[in-house]
Amino acid sequence: MRTSSALSLLQDGELCIVTTAFGEREMRWSIAGWCFYYTSAGIPVICPFDEIEEWRPAVLNRARGS
Repeated sequence: MRTSSALSLLQDGELCIVTTAFGEREMRWSIAGWCFYYTSAGIPVICPFDEIEEWRPAVLNRARGS
């Protein structure tokens, strides 16, 4: 496991909100692939790290009432 990153605190398959140049999208985290992947594609499609501007666990949105 890559413990030097906040990403190591995410659970496998955890839903996150990821901001890219195209806006905010729901994505899931894959520990095995060490990547975010789009949930709306029907099949997992990896989002390249260089496209990610910001990410946060989706549970934070619920905690803020969004």
